[in-house]
Amino acid sequence: MIYRDLKPENVLIDLQGYIRITDFGLSKMQVKTDKDAISMCGTPEYLAPEILDKKPYGKAVDWWTLGCIIYEMFTGYPPFHAPNRSLLFDKIKNGLTKMPKNATPELADLLSRLLNRDPKKRLGSSLFLMKTGRKRSWIMHGSKILIGKAYSKNRSRHLSFH
Repeated sequence: MIYRDLKPENVLIDLQGYIRITDFGLSKMQVKTDKDAISMCGTPEYLAPEILDKKPYGKAVDWWTLGCIIYEMFTGYPPFHAPNRSLLFDKIKNGLTKMPKNATPELADLLSRLLNRDPKKRLGSSLFLMKTGRKRSWIMHGSKILIGKAYSKNRSRHLSFH
C-alpha cells in the first residue's frame, strides 16, 4: 500500500504517544513495485518529484513525504514552498534542498536521503538499504529511526515512529 497524502494534518498522536495516520482516501492497495501507481494526487507541498514528472511510482513517494514532514517538524515549514504551484513544482523537481542551519549532521544526512529526487536512491528503497543503510550514522531498526550517536550515548534521545 502507498498512502500518497502524508502531511502534518493527517498525522495524529494518541494518548499513549503512538502516531496514528488518518485519511486514507488517496491510498492505493496492491503496490508491489516502483511502477504500480500513476495517478497525480496528493498535497502539492509534499508531492514527490516522480509524481510531478508523471512517471509511474511506488512506495518511495511516502518516504519522500516523510522527509518533508521531518523537515517541517524541525523548521516549522515544508522544505519546498513558493507563492504559486508552478514555482513550487519547479523547486520540488529542480531546486536545492536547503538544510536547516542548526540541523545536526545526522539529521541533515537523514533528510538528504529521504528527499533524494531519485526514488531508487531514496531511503526506503530496498536497494538503498542493502547498499548504504548499515554505513550511516543513523540506522533503521524495525519501525524506529534511530539517530546515530545521540541514541548510542543516551537511549532516551532518539526519534521514534511507532
